[in-house]
Amino acid sequence: MADVIWLNTLPDNFNYNSFSEGQQSGLVRTNMDAGPAKVRRRFTAAVETYAGSMTMDSTQKSAFKVFYQTTTKMGSLTIEFPNPVSIGTIDVRFVGTPTYKALENSYWTVSFSIEEIS
Repeated sequence: MADVIWLNTLPDNFNYNSFSEGQQSGLVRTNMDAGPAKVRRRFTAAVETYAGSMTMDSTQKSAFKVFYQTTTKMGSLTIEFPNPVSIGTIDVRFVGTPTYKALENSYWTVSFSIEEIS
């Protein structure tokens, strides 16, 4: 269960052209002195990761910064987040620190990565 809920005043979708989805490798690879490497599963459920950007106005960007820094305690708490690939919500946590790029007319591109917490 998530610690906090995504703010309803913020966008609920990544920008289409910036979105990417990936999966953590669930394998352990051991190189041998001779012959092929040995490979085994490390775990049965690999973590899904999502990255992208959202366009926000200055008010939304300020709210996002407070949300990240204070509400999620610099990204350490889990968030109930709109599922970026289907309907519903998922529990996620920030991976790394968000970045902010200024656009025209007081708009910002806010880029961040999240990982799904099962």
